[in-house]
Amino acid sequence: MTLGPFDNEEVLFARKQLRVVCVGAGMSGLYLAHKLQVEHQATTDYEGGWVDFQIYEKNPKVGGTWYENTYPGVACDVPAHVFAFSFETNPEYTQYFADGAEIQAYVERTTKKYELDRHVQLNSRVVESVWDDDKSVWNIKIEKSDGTVFSDCCDILINGSGILNKWKFPDVKGLHEFKGPLLHSANWDHSVDLENKTMLLIGNGSSAIQILPEIQKKAKHVYNVIRNATWIQPRSGIDLRDENRKYTPEEIEFYRNHPEEIEKFQKTVLDDFDHFTYCMLRMGPGQKDIQEEYTQVMKERLHNKPELIDKFVPKYNTGCRRLTPGFGYLEALQKPNVEPLFTSIKEVNSTGVVVSDPENGERQLDVDVLICATGFDVSFNPYWPIYGTRGISLAEQWKEVPKAYLSVTASNMPNYFIYNGPNFPASHGSVPLALSIETEHFYKWLDKMSKERIRTIMPKDEIVQQSWEFFQYRLQQSVFASNCTSWYKKSEDQGGIITAMYPGTMKHFEKLLENIRPEDYNISYDHPQNIFYFFGSGRTADETAVPNPYMHEKEPPVTAIANGAAKAHS
Repeated sequence: MTLGPFDNEEVLFARKQLRVVCVGAGMSGLYLAHKLQVEHQATTDYEGGWVDFQIYEKNPKVGGTWYENTYPGVACDVPAHVFAFSFETNPEYTQYFADGAEIQAYVERTTKKYELDRHVQLNSRVVESVWDDDKSVWNIKIEKSDGTVFSDCCDILINGSGILNKWKFPDVKGLHEFKGPLLHSANWDHSVDLENKTMLLIGNGSSAIQILPEIQKKAKHVYNVIRNATWIQPRSGIDLRDENRKYTPEEIEFYRNHPEEIEKFQKTVLDDFDHFTYCMLRMGPGQKDIQEEYTQVMKERLHNKPELIDKFVPKYNTGCRRLTPGFGYLEALQKPNVEPLFTSIKEVNSTGVVVSDPENGERQLDVDVLICATGFDVSFNPYWPIYGTRGISLAEQWKEVPKAYLSVTASNMPNYFIYNGPNFPASHGSVPLALSIETEHFYKWLDKMSKERIRTIMPKDEIVQQSWEFFQYRLQQSVFASNCTSWYKKSEDQGGIITAMYPGTMKHFEKLLENIRPEDYNISYDHPQNIFYFFGSGRTADETAVPNPYMHEKEPPVTAIANGAAKAHS
């Protein structure tokens, strides 16, 4: 007998299984693994598990950006103790701003402790994902490191591949004509010997600021091509006239024995970040005070070459570009073997580069090594092609401007969740905290879809547009809209649209995503003729449990209560 849409003898909210695939085993994917496996024991390797879970990771290890970025000087640019999983503090950090190797070691250690790689398949690069409208599943193609390709499918696709993942070389004429080593900060070749070499470093963003002090120590000569002035100062108010503070063995031991002290420190720093963010968003008197303070510190640090002050201290508002601690960067610019070039590269040839500026005209700079610290493709499109309902390409949809619903879902992409999507809190303090907030939001959707037999969810186009317009209205009143070049936003000739910032504090982001908003979505059900199929037989799982929670051993039976009541009225 075929069961109809009203024939369901299961208990209320009896779960259906969901196949969930996450792309990427960086901190995003590992947060999701902890949420499903450890916190809720929802994966199918537990009794009663309802999530058939898989993570595909293109690299041979977990860690994401901290596995991939190994350039000299790589470090986090926020205090290390807030750059941690919310479920696992790290007392082992040895510096106030931890280097990349320490963070990667911490991620690997945490993964091992909680077995977060139980559902991770390494050396597996997703090369395509296509939504099937008829079956309501994502069809995925994955390429292994040996070149073989296999297929998978899932109900829910979660993009945890990150925004700063697709590194790119600059668009410079003749770049690949250069015969010497050509390095990119995000794809560093450690076999290249930098000792006593003449090098040219392109860029003065976050990576270049960390690289220069390290290569300067080894180099015969370094040219640093600088396109824009930039603020050098951490958001946490640390005095950069001091070095990156090292934790003493006694302090590390103290944190091991008192994890609650790490949590207190985290709260203090995160509160400070939220206050700073609000100053950035509101353009109030605090912005002027911050700018004056940072200007004074930078002037002091450039005292050996005061001629650099006018060229290097920005005129735009503090925070328009990402703030970077930059320990030793300004000092390195003033060393005898470093030459800052406030110019543009005309072309690259086999032996070096041709630079051009109004003061000195054109000149050839012969170098041994060319280093590009020129960033990433920040279009917010994943590194693989993705096609949603009716075959719509996400890359085409976001070609001009990436628009997401509260940074976590996208129009025309059913059952697709995004970590750190457009307009996420990119510079609001702790990225791991934002990942934790998004993970909890995703779990609430998975929980609802499983319990209520929801087939698909997709944000309504008009809601996506309205939320984007409101975000832009707020952001255009912030420092992020100032006249600077930043990966946070489109160029001025593209309207200066801000794509990588959130118009509120991190606490605001957490409160906004605390509850899911089904009213903002188009929702379809497994049984469209009866969306209350989950109602079931009229009983709950608690009622069928042994012992029944409604019956307690010490309570008298119902007949005794009835007899007592009858005597009372006789």
